[in-house]
Amino acid sequence: MNAILEFPLELSNSDRTDGVHQVSLDSTCFVHEIGGIGRLFTGYIVPSLLLTLFLLIGVGTSAAQSRAYVTNIAADTVSVIDTTTNTEIAVIPVGSRPIAVAILPDGTRAYVANQNSANVSVINTATNLVVATIPVGLGPSGIAASPNAPRVYVTNQGDDNVSVINTLTNTVIATVPVGVAPFGVTFNTTGTRAYVTNRLSGSIS
Repeated sequence: MNAILEFPLELSNSDRTDGVHQVSLDSTCFVHEIGGIGRLFTGYIVPSLLLTLFLLIGVGTSAAQSRAYVTNIAADTVSVIDTTTNTEIAVIPVGSRPIAVAILPDGTRAYVANQNSANVSVINTATNLVVATIPVGLGPSGIAASPNAPRVYVTNQGDDNVSVINTLTNTVIATVPVGVAPFGVTFNTTGTRAYVTNRLSGSIS
């Protein structure tokens, strides 16, 4: 299961250098106005639709337990929700500005992308404790777990690449260049392809 917290917005290069989304409504409208309908459709609407089709907003659900993991972006924590009672049962401190969470297919680990601290927190879902912290690129924004391989993919919006994490060792084993300001990522059902939305390229890798 994979998730992100925010819908895509157009960013200037200076807006994304620190991995934090700070976009004014005026600048977004300006970009759309200059680019015209084609720019609006290819650069914003298509990635937005893909993200809403493939990604949940800020929530990951454990397959092995009746638990939901919700990133609290301003509090630097993750809330654990018991979905049978719809109550919060734990609050887990993670990195700075947690923006996305992905649950492994077996439900044993939750991976949280911390946008400002440029790392990923690994949560043991049996104990609800952070068991590892993995350095990645600048401004990690989207995260997804492979459905059939020990891999988690993390988009690094500030570095224009994707970190590939081996979930058996919790280490980055590859860094893949993609388009400008990659944001969302998802896998196909067989796990043979990962699709990345590039916010400032108006493209998908």
